[in-house]
Amino acid sequence: MRGSKAQMRVFEENRVTRRLLLRSMILYNVCTLAMYLVNKERSISTYLVRSIPEALAIYYLYRISAPTITSEGNTTTLVNPGAALSGKGHVSVAFDLLFISMLVKLLLLYSRKSWLLYLFFVISCCYELLYKPFSALKPKIK
Repeated sequence: MRGSKAQMRVFEENRVTRRLLLRSMILYNVCTLAMYLVNKERSISTYLVRSIPEALAIYYLYRISAPTITSEGNTTTLVNPGAALSGKGHVSVAFDLLFISMLVKLLLLYSRKSWLLYLFFVISCCYELLYKPFSALKPKIK
């Protein structure tokens, strides 16, 4: 496959991260589903509804990290490696949503107040997407 070294590096890092993310999510969901059944949470629809934020975060991460590859004859070229999953900004906010939704889904077995942990996601969004860009625009006064 042809492409610049930087593009190939991002492509390989994303491929490894996506594979690790898929495996860890499968393991986490199997363990969480087992805990739901052990705690006599009989409604599978409750589990699925609580999995929606997690599924949206994973879908978004997979979508932005998808590479664009073209084939012409015998040559395949990497046009765009996708967004680096080790990046900052919207990628880190998506990972925050993923980890917080995983924690909330697990803790909701024991306390209904666990929904309040989503406030950390709102704070993370405000910090990454509002405060950081505006503070970079502010002139430095000594």
